[in-house]
Amino acid sequence: MPLLALLILSVAFVTVHVPQNHEFSPYDEYVYLDYLSKVPTQGFIRSGEETGELARQEISCRGVAGYGSFGGTCRENDFADAKYPYSGHTGADLYTPMYFAFTWALAQPLTGFGMTLLDAGRTVGAVWLSLGVLLLYRMLIALRIGRKVAFGFSAFVIATPIAFWSSTYLSTDAPSLALAAGLGLVSLRIGRGQSSWLWLPTLSAVAVLFKVQNLAAVTISALALLIVAAGEERRASADNRSAVLKFKKLVRRPSVLAALSAPIVAIGAQVAWMLFRASSAIPDVPTPQIDVELLSLTPTAAAVEAFRFLGSVGAASMSSSFLGFVAASALTLVTVGGVMTLVLMPRQVPVTQRAIAASLFIVALGMGPALTVATTLVAGYYFPLPERYGVVLLPAFIACGAYLLSHHSGRTLNAISATGAVFAIAAIGLS
Repeated sequence: MPLLALLILSVAFVTVHVPQNHEFSPYDEYVYLDYLSKVPTQGFIRSGEETGELARQEISCRGVAGYGSFGGTCRENDFADAKYPYSGHTGADLYTPMYFAFTWALAQPLTGFGMTLLDAGRTVGAVWLSLGVLLLYRMLIALRIGRKVAFGFSAFVIATPIAFWSSTYLSTDAPSLALAAGLGLVSLRIGRGQSSWLWLPTLSAVAVLFKVQNLAAVTISALALLIVAAGEERRASADNRSAVLKFKKLVRRPSVLAALSAPIVAIGAQVAWMLFRASSAIPDVPTPQIDVELLSLTPTAAAVEAFRFLGSVGAASMSSSFLGFVAASALTLVTVGGVMTLVLMPRQVPVTQRAIAASLFIVALGMGPALTVATTLVAGYYFPLPERYGVVLLPAFIACGAYLLSHHSGRTLNAISATGAVFAIAAIGLS
């Protein structure tokens, strides 16, 4: 019953909001539509490639939320000389075809009923959101968090700004919730000996090929597995064996093999894509103008980015509504409070929850500086990171907050379940 309710809420949320979203999302949806339209014939977008007529016509007719109109007159035939984002070039060549290929395939039945490719692709967000909240629910249940709390938190996610911007528009962030929750669920099963350790490196490569930021979820899973395995091995090894023998036994554990191999395989997959992208780039293309504030990376800026994702759980830079602002603020308060409680009171909670909280805290602090340093090295500048990148951390944050609230009376548990449902239903009804 909870799974069915979450499925209905997710699908209703997306199908209600997609027809109301006339303008393009400001988060690169224009170039995502261009990629989506080209993936069945080209397979991928080449670096330096110009956007096609379909995307240019749509942005000319729709404009961009928060930025206004772009391009020429709606429905004109010549799109060559008008002004478009990225100087008329793509900005989506960073991405593999994974998100676009799956979204295009799932959108085809809808286009067959007369829906435009843009609206059909947006509607596929119902699939990504449903997978995300369902896998999040299953992950919380696997952590032995009660069904009422697991349902309440999973439903509450639907009301957050990140759910709105990633699921009711074309967005490469759309699969991240499902992939991060899936990584968490697989890691729990591996740690308990219920699944082969090979699942984690396999899923990690898939996750990073969808979007490189998903490497943060891979790192959380790997660190948590290592912490749990080290603790178990220390308790089990009370003999006088040498440290070398103890270490050899530790690294032979399936969970440790999974933890060590997952980041290596994931990074290798991303490096392979970057090399392929560089080899297929269109030569001698001028660097397109980017409509964001370009800054120099300073120690102060790095410090700001270190706390970027600890203060914005479920946020997306632009709030979808006042309800979305309230949802993200409440989720931040509860989940960050959960993380800090579990980190500062480690002896009073199970080892798995301690490992998740410690791993999340490390990754959340390091993710911002790591991304800014990588951007600076590659492009020579950095820009303030979008809060929406934090969606990949969302399942781990919720795991901590849900555990913190799961040991209360029946009335409190009922209130958590009802609050999640009420926020999700309210988010569906708000335009």
